[in-house]
Amino acid sequence: LAALVVGATLVTLMATLTASVSEQRELAALRAVGADVRIDAARIDAADVTALAARPGVEAAIPAHLDAGATVTADGRTTAVVVVAVAPVRYAELLAGTPLAFTPPAATADGRLPVGLSGGPAVGDLDLGLRGLSTPGRRVATVPALERAFAGQGRVVALVPLDALVKAVPTTQPNTVFL
Repeated sequence: LAALVVGATLVTLMATLTASVSEQRELAALRAVGADVRIDAARIDAADVTALAARPGVEAAIPAHLDAGATVTADGRTTAVVVVAVAPVRYAELLAGTPLAFTPPAATADGRLPVGLSGGPAVGDLDLGLRGLSTPGRRVATVPALERAFAGQGRVVALVPLDALVKAVPTTQPNTVFL
């Protein structure tokens, strides 16, 4: 009887560990990629997005601009961030039902770039530094689900609407597609 109890306990423990490791592996993969699939290139054109969306099995293809060398400056403090410029509503729909699901942040009414941060400084007004240019922004939400792993480390992510970023920094163009 004692051997049966020990055996059942061991089987339960191993099943729980296996399930936990599997879930954490899936979460780590999603945090590293940002979606089921991510395609990076120097430049992504609208025709590329259309062609990817037409592939069998692809439910959505969302163009984005990723920049791992951006900064957020607020109250005299600068924080390194990874900018994910994408259509926030479409991106939230893509991630619905995953551990990374989030509610898209609202827009600003004052013309500043709306920024959703995964963490970092708890401020309203900020400056987003991107490729040597500074763009005024306003933190509109804190979205912990946006935290991503870049180069094996957790980094603060700044989610901004791609169209608003292109308007603020006209040289910005998509360099990634989330599938």
